[in-house]
Amino acid sequence: MFKHHLLAAGDNELCRRLDRRDLCLSNLGARRARESRTLSALPRVLADAAALLLLACHRDMLTEMLVPLFALMTHVTTEARTGYPFLLCWGNAIWATLAFRKDRQMHANGQKPGYALGLIISFSLYGMFANLAVNLLCYGRAPSAFYDETIIPVFVTVTLALMASPFNLFDRIFSSTIPFFIVDSLGLLDAITTMFNFMEEAHATHHKHHFTMLVALMTFLGGGITRHFISEGFVKGCATFDATFAFEAIFISAVAGTYYYAAILKCDGESKCMEATGLYEQLAWVVVARNAYEYLPESKYSHGTSFVKKEMAEKAKGD
Repeated sequence: MFKHHLLAAGDNELCRRLDRRDLCLSNLGARRARESRTLSALPRVLADAAALLLLACHRDMLTEMLVPLFALMTHVTTEARTGYPFLLCWGNAIWATLAFRKDRQMHANGQKPGYALGLIISFSLYGMFANLAVNLLCYGRAPSAFYDETIIPVFVTVTLALMASPFNLFDRIFSSTIPFFIVDSLGLLDAITTMFNFMEEAHATHHKHHFTMLVALMTFLGGGITRHFISEGFVKGCATFDATFAFEAIFISAVAGTYYYAAILKCDGESKCMEATGLYEQLAWVVVARNAYEYLPESKYSHGTSFVKKEMAEKAKGD
């Protein structure tokens, strides 16, 4: 009886005519529920339609926004195949200078290297170690970093900017988290693209699997290993070597092995075929993404080699 009062008079009359009152009431309730759901979903449908219409109308604007981003990504990866992109050159030089400055702070006052020696060390042991080591040891030729028209002038310019900046402004700006992450990523892209280029050359000249992988590891890890033993000494450096470089060696071996077997060997060194795989760019950004993880706040406390955990341990010993 209660259901009858909820229905309109016309609906009751319809039910009487059909002489199937219960079934009619059920069908009418289901129909009104469907209508209610349709009406409640209408604003969402309209909003989606409006969003699609807006996207269609501003497609050109979105394209114009994405084109510079893709051009930038191409500049710092694809163009490194045949040259030394502007951003990679400057980013690597700034990173090398700042990385040396960070390590320089470990020395006691009065024992810190000056700007002239800093330029030599940041150039040879930080920014261009792979270029020097691979060209001299693996190919027996003059390093291209010595005769390139831009590399040495850029390193000198960065050093002069560091010396001339008032209130140590250059160091303060680029040593903060976000700017240093940017130059660190550029330095990393420089290292990984250089590694791929040397691997392609190693395969083309020698066709030896182990030699190609050795060139890859020397390119990416050689500078870090050399600086590790210089700063830690031989005995302590050997004791901490596995903890410092084991994961890095495994990770970069996986990246280099993937590029070698899926691009270089698959294409037998043919440049257009290797470009078509897209691994040159994709693997480079995988390495950058992995490096970005180290900048997350959580990882600074959980990662075994993080500087935050080291500082906390040193403070605990002091207490």
